[in-house]
Amino acid sequence: MFMKRWQVVEKANFDVDWHLVRYDLEALDHFTSKDDAMAAAKKHITKLNCDNALTKEEKKNSVEAFMFIDTQVYLGELDGKAWFLLDKHGKIICDPKHYQLDGKAQIAVREVPGT
Repeated sequence: MFMKRWQVVEKANFDVDWHLVRYDLEALDHFTSKDDAMAAAKKHITKLNCDNALTKEEKKNSVEAFMFIDTQVYLGELDGKAWFLLDKHGKIICDPKHYQLDGKAQIAVREVPGT
């Protein structure tokens, strides 16, 4: 019997196929639990969106990637707190086709095919 394995994948836009993340050795691994893969995906998004010298406001305008967590658009850990994409009214965005997500890489965790 095979053990399920998990991987972190990304796609560049709404209309393209999923592929393994690139340029991040930690996130390229196959994980034995979904929780471990989710932790690696969150860390990967945080590296892309938050671990830079930009100010907080500049970071909001230069988001590169996102991930859905419980239907909410997650952008990483900013100043030690989970950072979610907000609309102009301050509500967390849950729409997968929201205009602010266009051109951003979507990150996800999925089961490795065949496991």
